Amino acid sequence: MKTVLILLIAIALSLAGVAQEKSSKSLESMDVIPAQFTGTQYNVNTDQGADLLMHFLHTFFKADVGAMTTNFEGTEVVRFTVTETGQVKDIRFVNSICKEVDNAMYLALKSTSGQWKPAVKGDEFHECYKEVSLTFSQAEDIMATENNFTKRAEKYFAKGCDKMLFDHKLKKAERNFSMALNYRPYDEGTLYLRGICRYERGNKEGAMEDWDRFTSLAGFDPAPPQTALNVQDFEGAKAFADLYAKH
Repeated sequence: MKTVLILLIAIALSLAGVAQEKSSKSLESMDVIPAQFTGTQYNVNTDQGADLLMHFLHTFFKADVGAMTTNFEGTEVVRFTVTETGQVKDIRFVNSICKEVDNAMYLALKSTSGQWKPAVKGDEFHECYKEVSLTFSQAEDIMATENNFTKRAEKYFAKGCDKMLFDHKLKKAERNFSMALNYRPYDEGTLYLRGICRYERGNKEGAMEDWDRFTSLAGFDPAPPQTALNVQDFEGAKAFADLYAKH
């Protein structure tokens, strides 16, 4: 019964907006009707329901014993592409809780191919990406989950800052920032600082992924205060400043 409660909390958080489906942003401008899950084999006249995907994922995960019995907690974030014909492709895990949840999420989203109304721009269907997140918690209710996740994210963020700024142990700092993001995957400051650590350690691709997510959340103008690291101490800070200046 406890594992069922975990998933019900995850869905409740999703519907409340704490962990939720993110908007499509891949087309040239935002005068677009985003792709929508229909819950049926797609046809032009299918009615839309805002919560159909979350209800579908709830049902799917409830039937998956491996995912339901995991002891891991956190927020799973997955990005995928909906094609102009309503198919699902390019499933990518932005924030992974564990292999069992990854596998279940992959199978669930893949099974929705053909059940999406594609994004519409003008009079034409277009390919676009979608992002969905689900929160898994062993706490007894939503409020307890929120409090627990906030405390854990803050603890790991503080540890990451200590390791990065005072001990200069970037590997350990990155690990702590990753743990913080497990509980708060949309935290701008943590994404920025993990990107700095990744850049300094030679993972420039990973740094760019973090900074892309940072800027999609924070925007470019004006520059947020958490970007004010000394560029003489961190090459990554200069790289981000240069990236920021281009916009």
